[in-house]
Amino acid sequence: MNDLATPRYLEIKQQLLDEINGKPVNSPIASERELAIRFDASRMTVRNAINELVEEGVLY
Repeated sequence: MNDLATPRYLEIKQQLLDEINGKPVNSPIASERELAIRFDASRMTVRNAINELVEEGVLY
């Protein structure tokens, strides 16, 4: 039986997606450092979430 929780970076990614969807195109997001503080996560975890959004073409 696999009871693994959703990885933290995926939770952060989804929250960022929800925020981005309500903003105008080309609006900046907060810095990695600010997001790490806000989500109480490491910068590496935040970077993983951001990198996936970049790979998907959501952020650049």
